[in-house]
Amino acid sequence: MIRVGDKVYHFMNMNRIGEVLELITKTNKTWMVGGTMSENPFVKIKFDDKTETLPLQDLMKVDP
Repeated sequence: MIRVGDKVYHFMNMNRIGEVLELITKTNKTWMVGGTMSENPFVKIKFDDKTETLPLQDLMKVDP
């Protein structure tokens, strides 16, 4: 489980570690047969050079 203040990295770029600033949910615009899908979780991360918003499922927690 990822929480605010945790150190995380994107699974495709493991050498770039950042700190979680905020957990965000964005509404999904995709329509299915039964209606819309549920909201998608995103995470706002502060890296050394900039701040990015990435999907939660793409992140891994840094082991202490």
